Amino acid sequence: MSARDTNIKAAWVGAAATVLAAVISLVGVLIFNSRGENPMRVSLASPTFKSSPDHGSSIFFSGTWTGTATHPTAALEFPVNFWIPDSIQSGTESGVLRWAEELHCFARLRWVGGANEKATLDLKEVTGKGCYAGRLTLVRQADNEIYFEVTRQGESAPRYLGRLSRK
Repeated sequence: MSARDTNIKAAWVGAAATVLAAVISLVGVLIFNSRGENPMRVSLASPTFKSSPDHGSSIFFSGTWTGTATHPTAALEFPVNFWIPDSIQSGTESGVLRWAEELHCFARLRWVGGANEKATLDLKEVTGKGCYAGRLTLVRQADNEIYFEVTRQGESAPRYLGRLSRK
C-alpha cells in the first residue's frame, strides 16, 4: 500500500469517527429534548425538600459531596467532588471543587449567598485544561442529596448539572 493510499485510508477513518461522534451527540440532545425538558434539571425558583436533622454545621451544604455531572449539549458525564467548610459564609475560608475527566479541573469556592435550601458560590482560581470560572448553584433535595448547576462566567445557561450525595 502506498503512502497516498495510507493517508486516504486514515482520512476516511477520521471522517467516520467524526460522524459517529456527531451522531452520538445528536442522539443525546434528542433524548433530552424529546421529554420536553432535561430530566436532571430541577427548578431553582422553588426547590422542594424535607427538613433534616442538624448535621453539626452552620449550613446544610458544608462537608464533602460526590456525584456525577451531565453536560447536556456535549452529551458527556463526568465525576464531581467538592468540599465546603462550616465557616465558608464568613468569607475566611474557601471550599474546593474538582470536576471533569479524572477530576482534572480544580476551583476554589467562594460564598456568594444563600441559606440551607439554596446556595450560590463562585468558582475562583480555576486550573486545568478546558476548565473555566463560573458560578455554582446548590439546591437541597433531601437529607444527604443536592442538585447542582454550574454556569460558566459570562453565560446565563448552565454548562453542566447533576446530583451529589454527602460522603
